[in-house]
Amino acid sequence: MDEGNGERFLTPYVVKSLPEKERLITLARFPTVVRLSSWLELVVLGLGPLAWFFFRLVTAEPSPAELVILLIVSAVGAFIFLVTQIYFHTTEFGLTDQRIIFKSGVISRYTNEIPLQSLENVNLQQGIIGRILNFGRLEVNGSGGSGVWTPLVQDPVSLRAAIADARAATENPVRYRAHAQSIHQQHNNDRKS
Repeated sequence: MDEGNGERFLTPYVVKSLPEKERLITLARFPTVVRLSSWLELVVLGLGPLAWFFFRLVTAEPSPAELVILLIVSAVGAFIFLVTQIYFHTTEFGLTDQRIIFKSGVISRYTNEIPLQSLENVNLQQGIIGRILNFGRLEVNGSGGSGVWTPLVQDPVSLRAAIADARAATENPVRYRAHAQSIHQQHNNDRKS
């Protein structure tokens, strides 16, 4: 990648931290509904009070107290939106063929990595709305008590399956490849019939 054109800045930490022989399997994504909810916060809390203020300017003279309250609510809404967007852009959860990587933070950085060989279990937390809209959280635990909760992620069941597949591949790569090929062949045969 060319560092001169800014692409390196936009590259996720998970990708930048990979050694040469390690392969990225997937980067978890925030659910669309969660991303849209931050924009809704901006509209309701940030732009809503401003629209009300301009409406009051046209229809009647707003009082100084009303002006202060509307500006404070609008500033709080914009601040909440900004903090949420920073969180979305600085929080990563990635799966490689050797480990699970979690990273968050802007100025101070927090990372947690769990090698797939020391992975003990992956628990899914998904409520009713999460089931309907296909998002949830995973709790990933490694040996020695190390563990990490994912942020809300899109399609947590597929992410959990990808983690299980990657772990199986590290435990017995030859047997896993043969098993994966037989599943792929069976899937192709099922599609033909």
